[in-house]
Amino acid sequence: MHGMHDPSAGVAWGWLALMLVGAVAACASEGTRPGSAQAGAAGSTPDGTAASAHASAPAGGTAGAQAGSPAGDKKAAPGGTTQPWAVTRSGELSRPLMPDRSLDPPAEQVPVLLAYGQGVQRYVCKEKEQAKGSFEWTLKEPVAKLSDATGHEIGNHSAGPTWQLADGSKAVKKRLVASVPALAFDAVPWLLIEIQSSGKGGLADTQYVQRMDTVGGAPPGAGCDAAHAGATQDVDYRATYLFYSPRKSP
Repeated sequence: MHGMHDPSAGVAWGWLALMLVGAVAACASEGTRPGSAQAGAAGSTPDGTAASAHASAPAGGTAGAQAGSPAGDKKAAPGGTTQPWAVTRSGELSRPLMPDRSLDPPAEQVPVLLAYGQGVQRYVCKEKEQAKGSFEWTLKEPVAKLSDATGHEIGNHSAGPTWQLADGSKAVKKRLVASVPALAFDAVPWLLIEIQSSGKGGLADTQYVQRMDTVGGAPPGAGCDAAHAGATQDVDYRATYLFYSPRKSP
């Protein structure tokens, strides 16, 4: 009938009104939602990109790093591996965590000098003592320069093996304590060597040295036979040397 009111029509219009109100509210809040690219919003640049450190940090990077700090310039987490060049609060070098405990010097030894070696491992082609007629590359001597953490040359590394500093102090191999293969197939192994020191200077009173972080230096894989007996070949290498002396009484 024309004069009758349809209840269902009122309900429909009511739902439609609610939907419109909700849509308007959603649009109004969109501009203030955290992380939106609203032009002129605080923390955004003129091109609309967020200026937040979280948005610009590389994948895997630490959010909240101070602007201008070098990439990867982070403090070690408590309990993390200590790098051998780190310095303790007392001003002493930190004892590094070795991949194998056999490379650790005795507990009473403390690191006192860090040197970076770069040069060659010199090999000579010789007949094997236990297999006559067979030949192999045998280490003759290392020939390397020693530098400090700033790159300043402080000495040299030579046959013996021997470590000689410009200040007159010297250390010579006493015995090989341990040898652990490097991860790279073409790198010389990591070593712990007991040494005999002499002179006054950086190596005075040192008793052990670790060779670690080796790069290159492994003997050549070919070219040594009877026709090349006595020939020498140099192989480039780098390594870190950390020297230890007994802990001094307070």
